[in-house]
Amino acid sequence: HLDVIEFFVPHPHTLVVNLSTGWMCRYLLRFILFLLFYSVVRGEDYTLGLIRTSLGTDNFLPLVAQIAFEDIQSQVKSIQINYTIKVANDLGTATEAYREILAVNPVGLVGLPFSSQSTFVAYAGGLYRTVMISPSSTSPLLSNKAVYPYFARTVPSDIAQSAALAELVTYFKWKDVAIISSTDAYGLGLSAGFQTRAIQLGINILSVSFLSPAASFTNDEEKKNDIRSKIETTRATGVRIVCTFMLEEDFKSLMLVASEIDFTGPPYVFLGGDGLFSSTISEEDGKVSPVLEKAVKGMLVTSPRTLDPTNPKVETFTKKLVALGGIAQAYSYYAYDSIFCFVYALDAIAKDGITQPTTQALNSDPFNNATATALYKAILSLSFKGLTGNVQFDANGDRLNGQYSVVNAILENNTNFKEVAIVSPGKSIELTNAIIWPDGTAKVPDSTPRGPVDYFSCTDNKKGTDPRGVIVYDDLTDDPNYIGQDFYCDGVIDCNNWNDEPYDCSPSIRIAYIVIGIFVGIFLLFVLFGLLSIILKRKAKRIRAANILFLYIISIASLMGLVSIFFWFGKAQTYKCIIRYWLVFPAVALFIGALSIKQYRVYRVFANKTYIPVVVSNKQLLLLLLLLMAPVLLVLVLWTALDTPEATINTDDGEHSECLSDYQYVFIIILIVYQATLAFISSIFAFITRKYPSQYSESKLISFALYNITIIMCAMIPIIFAINEERFTVLVIILCAIAFFFISSYVILMAPKLFGVYIVDKRKTVGDSRTPNPSGTVSIGNFSQNKSLA
Repeated sequence: HLDVIEFFVPHPHTLVVNLSTGWMCRYLLRFILFLLFYSVVRGEDYTLGLIRTSLGTDNFLPLVAQIAFEDIQSQVKSIQINYTIKVANDLGTATEAYREILAVNPVGLVGLPFSSQSTFVAYAGGLYRTVMISPSSTSPLLSNKAVYPYFARTVPSDIAQSAALAELVTYFKWKDVAIISSTDAYGLGLSAGFQTRAIQLGINILSVSFLSPAASFTNDEEKKNDIRSKIETTRATGVRIVCTFMLEEDFKSLMLVASEIDFTGPPYVFLGGDGLFSSTISEEDGKVSPVLEKAVKGMLVTSPRTLDPTNPKVETFTKKLVALGGIAQAYSYYAYDSIFCFVYALDAIAKDGITQPTTQALNSDPFNNATATALYKAILSLSFKGLTGNVQFDANGDRLNGQYSVVNAILENNTNFKEVAIVSPGKSIELTNAIIWPDGTAKVPDSTPRGPVDYFSCTDNKKGTDPRGVIVYDDLTDDPNYIGQDFYCDGVIDCNNWNDEPYDCSPSIRIAYIVIGIFVGIFLLFVLFGLLSIILKRKAKRIRAANILFLYIISIASLMGLVSIFFWFGKAQTYKCIIRYWLVFPAVALFIGALSIKQYRVYRVFANKTYIPVVVSNKQLLLLLLLLMAPVLLVLVLWTALDTPEATINTDDGEHSECLSDYQYVFIIILIVYQATLAFISSIFAFITRKYPSQYSESKLISFALYNITIIMCAMIPIIFAINEERFTVLVIILCAIAFFFISSYVILMAPKLFGVYIVDKRKTVGDSRTPNPSGTVSIGNFSQNKSLA
């Protein structure tokens, strides 16, 4: 009989078989049909090579492959694909693993986690026409199609990663960084890419150091010494931000040595690439290393962003992986998508009629050029929704539109690394969580380079050196603790507690303050004694003749002037700046004004040629005094309101805190010129009244006082401006000038009266006929005229 059977096989063609035979033929036909049916059901049979590492948590590929191939059997019926997996932990074992995989005539290769391995094996793959997809090799060197014609990767290239790191530096407004890199393909590629982008962004790279290859050392101590020298070179720049471009094992070695020489923790911030994982802080037994944990706290690491939250397969895959004892890390998802890239590409070329050739010897062509080219072309043409998002490749086999996560070593709540930001090509950085920096705060560290800091502690009263440069000098206008050692014994008080100027300094501002303070204090007591004497002896003839109001005024003015001296003591503070000027300038104006109105009153009385009594009342004198002081008070009000003197750092004079304002010298000159004018007017009245009775005019004493005032204004003020940079000398001159002005003037005017009241008048038994009587009657020529002077 005739059996006509039609089969549909994976290739786009139909097979028709016509057989007419006996029963033996029927059994043979059934056997053949069984083989054909089995072939149709199981589809094309391919072998995919996988190369993994057994180092740390990078050993994820076997579990990923197990999950992926289970999913392939259930999701892709037209492709039957097996896999063989080999181990490679270094370049030598990687080469051997590739040779072993070639022996089974693979359709392609997934794996080689490290760029240093991939650059070698992918080159050999170009010669043997082996299509290779890596889920984790990121070196930019692998983008060269002339050298690596059959290489692709599902992970973004380090060109994108290095740009992301540079963008991260710019985002935090850091201007200065240093680089420590390994010399493998991964470190060199990432370092070169970062430097290129950093130059474009205006980032200053203070130093670039390369760790020597491990093979160049005969023992661990040599390796440590090499790392130590690289760290010291970096530290010498004063850098704060350190970019580390290396894989996990090199990074562990770097951080262990850095911890030994105190190059970790604040103020240093370490940045790293995707070669670092959670196991970075683990020892060989898997336990967390306390030293590494402390060293990496607060660092930032870029990692390819893995999860597509819109893909329901992500959660399923993660649960399967964890159930098998795996760790859901970034490259697990990229490895899964890499395997499916081969599956979808093989399905595509099979439908085009391109099949895998038979197994051949290693020294022959294991996968003919046409098939390899077609498969690689199909891979580059893929576009599918994978676990890591939309999987697409550019012409160089690099992943398109790859995002990077920025993860932060927070080391709290059983979490090692937490995503804190997302970096997307052509977009600004998106912060997703708060960043915890090495100092445990959310405050962005300063990147300004700083070397070792020599400091003086106001609180501890001692000098010291901070080799890490962590200590920052405090604001001298506040209550500083740390100040520069050059502020110690420099003749200016910078600490609120005066610890920066001890007694053993030469010269010692403390001793100067004590001497001046004692001297001024003694004369303050003298002024108070004089004021008390005026009150108690106000009926004494000498006191009344000198005018009680005048004596009150010069006593109050002297008290104000002498008290103002104490507001020059210690460190400059804003309230002191304001009070000192509001005391000393009105006091000077009050004192000179008192001299002027006294002589004016004497002049009015004794210059009167008529027989009509002249009365100049105290009220009139006070009003005149107020008019004389009004310009001084007006200038002080304008100065305080418009240009308030404040404790400010003087950048032109040793960075000390001083009482400064923008136009202070303008206001000071105006005040000095006006008060000099008052002194000149007072001296004119003293000259005019020089022949009047000395009991009233006291022109000689006033002239002597004015002479002292003139000496101060004409001599000391120019000296102060001439030696303005000599802070200690200027301060002492100012204080002595103020003290001399009031003490000398007050003593000249008041000492004779006190001596007369307490000494001379007690010895007299008979009053002098020339002494005026209490009624104030004065004899002038042949007449007796009543003059009111009291």
